[in-house]
Order: sequence, then structure tokens, then C-alpha cells
Amino acid sequence: ELSSKARRYFSVFLNIAEEVVLLGLDDATGRCVSNYASFAWGAGVLAELVALGRLDASQSPPALRDSSTAGNPVLDDAIRVIGLSRVARSLTHWIRSGPVEHGRDATLSRLVEAGILERVENRVLGLFTFRRYPAHDSAVENAIRQRLRSVLLEGQEPDARTRLLLSIVWRGGLLKTFVTNEERKAVSVRLQLLVGDEPVGAALGRVIDEDEAAVSATAIIAATT
Repeated sequence: ELSSKARRYFSVFLNIAEEVVLLGLDDATGRCVSNYASFAWGAGVLAELVALGRLDASQSPPALRDSSTAGNPVLDDAIRVIGLSRVARSLTHWIRSGPVEHGRDATLSRLVEAGILERVENRVLGLFTFRRYPAHDSAVENAIRQRLRSVLLEGQEPDARTRLLLSIVWRGGLLKTFVTNEERKAVSVRLQLLVGDEPVGAALGRVIDEDEAAVSATAIIAATT
């Protein structure tokens, strides 16, 4: 059962970046289930700005339409950084560079403070400290997963925020956190219909494809020298 603190927080709503972070963590171990957690988080921030009407991602480069406060420190910092940029930057730029320095860490801290995640620190060889973020319990994450499953497997129509989240988890390799391999094949057509043209998720997919291509090229060069 959710703690009262987590219940109060969740009863308002989690923003898309927070939901992406939760879906990207293993509930038991707190480890990232994707190599692209930071990219997915950055896409989540941009998607939330789109959902709030602050960012127009339908044009390239995206345009900041409203610089008023969003009531969230991470989102407000992202609005400020995008607004102060002297050069109009692409969605892929903001996803790759991160719209807020240390913003994912700040998002994790907010989820810990809300009682949704726990922070566990371990030391390796007495020298290196690393953090894991297991779920305090899995109720919040399970609610997110069920919402997405209802859209993909039960035909429920998504609202705008859920559509944006689906686009990111699809392109970011997070479908495996709430559907089985067999179900993934079954929902592929519906995903394409729902979010195939969504620009933030598409930009995330391009960033990941570029990184994977660079890694493959490096491996080929190393193998031939």
C-alpha cells in the first residue's frame, strides 16, 4: 500500500519525465533497465513541456510558446535554458545534451522525497559509490503500466499526456517493462497508429539510433586494426 505521502503526491499527477524515470527502473533492484535512461528522461521533459503548451514540437526547430512557470523546478529550468539559447536547437540536441544539468538526479530526488522510490548507496572496493533507486512499493509504477496496457491491449483511447509517454517508452526501448515479447508483436501496429508521427519520441529514436550506429562503427574499426 502506498504511503500517505506518496498517495498525496500521486493524487496530483506525475509529469511525463517522472513517469519515464519510474518505468526505466527495476522495481526490486533500482537499476536502470535501459542504456538510454538519460536520453529518455530528456525526452520526457520536452514531452511534458509540449503537454503543458509551453513548447511547440510540431515545427523544426521546436519553439518555446510560453515561458511562464510550470510549478516544477526541473521543468522551470528547462524552460529557462531553452528560452535563453541564442541558437534555435533541435529536439535531438536537447535530448542528447539534456535540457537541465543534473535534472534526472533532481527528478529522482523528488520521487524519493515523495516516498515513491528509495535511495540505496553502495560502495565498490571501498572507493566508488553508486546509487540505486528501488521502488518503495510498486503501486505507483504498476498504475502507470496498467494505464499504458489499457491503451495498447484493451483499446482505451489515450489522452495527450499518455500518448506522449507511449511515444517515449516505445522509442526508448521501455515497452519491455509492461508488455511481454508476444504482446509487443501484437501492439506494434497500434503503436504506429497512435504515436508513429509524434515528434519527441521520433527524435529520441534518432538519437538512440545514432548512438548505436556510432558504437557499431567503433567496434568494426577496432576489430580491423
